[in-house]
Amino acid sequence: LERLVLTGAAHPDDEPAARRVAEVLARARSARTRAERVRGARALFHDLGFASRAGRGALATFARDEAPAGVDRLERLAIARDVRAWDVMEAALDAYETTALRDPSARSRPLDAEVFRLELTELLDAAAQLPGAGRAGAVRIARLADLPGDELDLLVVLDANDGALPRDVRPISLVSEALEGAVARAARDAFVPLSASELAARDLAALAAGAAESAAIVLVTTAEDGGDAPATPSRVFTALARAGIAVEEAPRTAPGPTPLAAGALQTLGEIERRVARERAREGFFLDPARPPSAIVGDLSLGSSRGEAIARVVSAETGSSRERALAVTSIERFAQCAFKGYAHVVLAAREGEEQRELPDAREEGNLGHTALAAAFTATKDEWPRRPRDAGRIVEEGLAAADAALSASAGHAPLRAIVRLRVRESVRAVLTRALAEDEWDFSLAEQAFGSGKPWPPFHVTDGGGDVWLRGSIDRVDRAHARAAVRVIDYKRSKSTVRDASTLLGETALQVPIYALVAGRRLEAPATGAYVPIQPRDLATETKANTRAEERVAELSTREAAGAPSEIERRVLAIAAGARAGRLAPLPAREAECAHCGVSGGCRKPRFAMAPADDGDEKDAP
Repeated sequence: LERLVLTGAAHPDDEPAARRVAEVLARARSARTRAERVRGARALFHDLGFASRAGRGALATFARDEAPAGVDRLERLAIARDVRAWDVMEAALDAYETTALRDPSARSRPLDAEVFRLELTELLDAAAQLPGAGRAGAVRIARLADLPGDELDLLVVLDANDGALPRDVRPISLVSEALEGAVARAARDAFVPLSASELAARDLAALAAGAAESAAIVLVTTAEDGGDAPATPSRVFTALARAGIAVEEAPRTAPGPTPLAAGALQTLGEIERRVARERAREGFFLDPARPPSAIVGDLSLGSSRGEAIARVVSAETGSSRERALAVTSIERFAQCAFKGYAHVVLAAREGEEQRELPDAREEGNLGHTALAAAFTATKDEWPRRPRDAGRIVEEGLAAADAALSASAGHAPLRAIVRLRVRESVRAVLTRALAEDEWDFSLAEQAFGSGKPWPPFHVTDGGGDVWLRGSIDRVDRAHARAAVRVIDYKRSKSTVRDASTLLGETALQVPIYALVAGRRLEAPATGAYVPIQPRDLATETKANTRAEERVAELSTREAAGAPSEIERRVLAIAAGARAGRLAPLPAREAECAHCGVSGGCRKPRFAMAPADDGDEKDAP
């Protein structure tokens, strides 16, 4: 650090910047514990200005519609790279805090800087993998580092030239190699970039791992570089050619078959058609009017295949008793027609990976399992008056413990999550004991697809939808003929959102109330209930209003007439079967956590069109 300051002093114009950088690095070196090193890492990148520049530099380049070239093109590529890199870094630091710092003793334990760097590097490598559904699509462009673990029909490796595959140059640095070396020597804790040989080894390992999961592989090398100078094939390409692998020479611009394998795009005309479609799909999000077309939004427009499409979608949307549609799936269609189409018809779903720390989905499943065990084990106690609250809680927790002990994994972090779920079970039992007018009756009551209750038939005489699902909890009124269904949610905010959107995008509880009421022959209502202990005490009034709305939605105005929630289900199904599957979410917030966001081509960010009303005509 002293050398850096002295270097700046020798150049007066650069001295303030050098001194500033030295101060930032000095603060980062002062960290000792895990918690201090995480805070220091965040502060380091913020103080150096990386966070403020990521995605916010040279935004003027987005103000023009023409295809970018030269500096504009490089600026856009740099912004996209910076945004991705900063997102990965932030995600890695968040994951580090969530896992390594969950144990209080780990937060204050001294940690060597090199160990912290290695742990963070491991998380950064893992963060390079995009979510499975985010890669939905027939054709995907990815880095070598993103290939391992994917099963591919065809892997096409472009630019398989010497120096590019594998890379033989160090990453571009903002400072000279001499200054970089001096800073690294002065600040022993500073990050040391990968060498060229390490990068090459990583590239070759990623290529080998990706090739192992691919049915077919094509390496594409060019005979000339961008300046029309001769280019040398990659040593990987040369080695395969020597081993007898077929090499085909393709013309640069002549039409006809491309060197891609059978089943891929075969002609330049086909490629142009695909490019035009992709541009139309991306441009759809930039048009405030968002007109539907045969390419985006309406699969039946201008298509002779409209009837065939309708048959496929209809078969997947509950048109028959044998293939009933899940209630959660009809909710997805309500949230966004394309989201429902991708999830239900295309089956584009993310895989569930077992991690050291359970994610929100796994923790929610654990909570549902433990709650079902606790209520089922104490079923005979609920109708008694007075209730033995102590016995219900004790026996319920014992049953929950037995259910949780069967969950996979014995890592300390998973044990902590099980303890948290156990406290949620205690809180939900206590809340149910306070509601003296209701008695627990059923848990995880399934209907449809061979379950104890048959699928639920929704019809208005013209359209039909068969539904299946599983009701988290069914309560019966203690002194009157009434039924209440309960759907568990992880947090208070999720409950409030669902209660606000009842009958629009939140359909589960009204439908479940309808199913339970018809099956048990009693008026029905229902509510969403949070399972976090801190949230349960504040939801009573909100639940009362929600129960009233659920009763309205699930009540038939006349015998044989569909209820309001049934009409909503039929309308959603009719729109999907007609091919109206535009990626237009009911709320923009739906896109933030959408598992198929890569499939609709919605850009990560887009410049808003200029408002003509802001510009006044000149006199």
